[in-house]
Amino acid sequence: MGSRYSKLDVSRFHLGKVLIQGSMQFRRHSRFLCLAATLVVAIFLLGGCGGGSDTPAGTGTPTTLIVTPNVLSLNAGQVVQLTSQLDDGAGNPLTNTVFTYTATGGVQVSNAGLVCAGTWDSLTAPVVCTPGPATGTGTVTVASAGITTTVNAAIHVRIARMTISTTAPGGGCNSQGETQQFTAQAFDSSNPPVNITSTVGAITYTSSNTASVTIDANGLATAVQPGGAFITASSNGVVSVPATFSSCQPLSIVLTPNTPISLAAAGTSQLTATVTDIKGNPINTANLALTYLTSSPGVATVGATGLITAVGAGSTGVVASCSPPICNGGANANIPVYSNLVPVTVSGTSSTTVYVTGANSTSIVPIPTSGTSSNTAGTAITIPQNNSVQPVINSFLMSRDGSKAFLGSDKELLVLTTSSNTIAASSNAIPGKVLAVSPDGAEVIYADQSAAPKTYVYDVGTDAFIQLTLTTPTTAAAFSADSLKAYLVSGGQVWAASAALSPPFLRQVSATMTATDVSFLSQGSLGYVAGITPSQVTAYATCDNSVVPGGTSTFPAPLKITSSFDSTRVYAVEAGQVDDITISSIGTVANQNCPATVTQTSTTVPLPGSVTPNQLILTTDDKNLYITTPTNQLVHYDTTAHTTNAITLASGTAITTGGATLDGQNLYLGATGTNDVHRISVTTGSDAQQISVGLKDTSGNAVSPDFVVVQPK
Repeated sequence: MGSRYSKLDVSRFHLGKVLIQGSMQFRRHSRFLCLAATLVVAIFLLGGCGGGSDTPAGTGTPTTLIVTPNVLSLNAGQVVQLTSQLDDGAGNPLTNTVFTYTATGGVQVSNAGLVCAGTWDSLTAPVVCTPGPATGTGTVTVASAGITTTVNAAIHVRIARMTISTTAPGGGCNSQGETQQFTAQAFDSSNPPVNITSTVGAITYTSSNTASVTIDANGLATAVQPGGAFITASSNGVVSVPATFSSCQPLSIVLTPNTPISLAAAGTSQLTATVTDIKGNPINTANLALTYLTSSPGVATVGATGLITAVGAGSTGVVASCSPPICNGGANANIPVYSNLVPVTVSGTSSTTVYVTGANSTSIVPIPTSGTSSNTAGTAITIPQNNSVQPVINSFLMSRDGSKAFLGSDKELLVLTTSSNTIAASSNAIPGKVLAVSPDGAEVIYADQSAAPKTYVYDVGTDAFIQLTLTTPTTAAAFSADSLKAYLVSGGQVWAASAALSPPFLRQVSATMTATDVSFLSQGSLGYVAGITPSQVTAYATCDNSVVPGGTSTFPAPLKITSSFDSTRVYAVEAGQVDDITISSIGTVANQNCPATVTQTSTTVPLPGSVTPNQLILTTDDKNLYITTPTNQLVHYDTTAHTTNAITLASGTAITTGGATLDGQNLYLGATGTNDVHRISVTTGSDAQQISVGLKDTSGNAVSPDFVVVQPK
């Protein structure tokens, strides 16, 4: 019995092919795909039915004829449309092309390139394809401008099932450049099934992650870079159950020189990465998507090849990571791996801007720290109202590169762009508090801490909020060095969230309900949590969120926590003491890159009286830790001498927030009971200057500088 064919059938066939090949992440765009597929097919039909001239128009001489698909696997009576394209020597498609189609064997082809596994009722206006023999072969030859190409066709009974198999490699993975052979088989619907592989012609092999694994037309897979992939085999639209292929993950990344680097502004230094996989074989970094990270981009930046460029005065730490999804991603991977940290110091003094606002202020005031207007309030930046109502600001954080700052409020999230000193509201009017900004500046943890708490990951690039399924108030958050994940304290429990991985995830790290604060090492491997059990500071492995052996220290009641820029120290602060943890080494379990291990010791240093720590400010040279308190006393911890003292502000009743310049010479603090910002000299240990900023509310009343941030440059 013949099969009737129409333009609608062509559209359905191609649309089905598009939907089968499309990944799940594009399903929500199906209406767009339908329209696109229909338009494409219509263009093919119109373009192939006639018109044009014998001489193609274009920019060059015809050299290549491309036909899609280039092999055919058909059931008897099946119809497939061929599309043809003629290119010049530079790969540019030529127009006004005419294609001639001829066929031999068990197939026929219409004048417009429509192939029938059997015979057409007409080659000029085909409607009915009458099936030929159940098995056989054929060829279609396409010609244009003196160039020809041949498409082979295999005719077979309908495929019911495809399988794929392989011999597992030794050690469970393949080192870079190693290969693994996959073999596919096709079966019909008989009982028992009959192997019809020899009749289906060419089989298509596909890797789900070609950055890590490639596979050729014969099923030979090759390891390219760390990660994994699902390997499938398909023929005539029937796809096998996936098999897995693993390209060996890196065991270690070693940066050299591995000693501290000192540079002047604009100076450079080249790092070299040596990478070894878990089988002990080297990985060629030319094929490895390493990411170089710097804890302070305002001090030094690092290019894709490991070239450090000094930007401004201060200290920073540089590491290399192999982090998913761009490195070590895909099946059976998604584990970040980090190098040793290389300390970098840039000489000179900072030249930056301090930004100041108040909870009820109508503006943000910039204060330049150098030049003719040094430490003098600049032109105020107006905070936009929400439906004629002034937002009440509750938080103010800046990205590491200093390009944007984020303000939480009772109305919405506000974004300050520092290059233009302009403020814009996010598209969704969602109240909340800014808790953390990712190191790459792409994401913000934003939390509504009201009676109906909600927690969001805000995507800066798309201006979109992803709500996390947390039902208790989120009070603290920190991002890993590579921005892969964040740890959040919600209701005292610790959670790990990642919007970078596919699919995004939220996982519980600790179910105890006493955690108070979190901080990641700049080196990347460890995240530290204060208040677990509740008298512990606990290290968790970034790679799998497991408790790190040797990474638990017991103290009375740690409240706030931060880590040094060189990743050798962690400081937890409680009411009466500083808990100083020294990290001597970070490693991994033998022959595994995850989980991490750590060797550390700790000491405690009494504070000058009982305090309530609000904010920890560490200078980038790691020499001075400052603790703000709800009084006019700033507590200072000398990390070298292990001594503490208090600095009394010249005015004001309670310190609000502040930050340090990258060169470690000055702190800028806000305080209630005054309209001044206080410049604290690190050298003299005193309140060296009080800068009037003139913040006012909607009624013209003076307000205190509740939120002070120092642009990191």
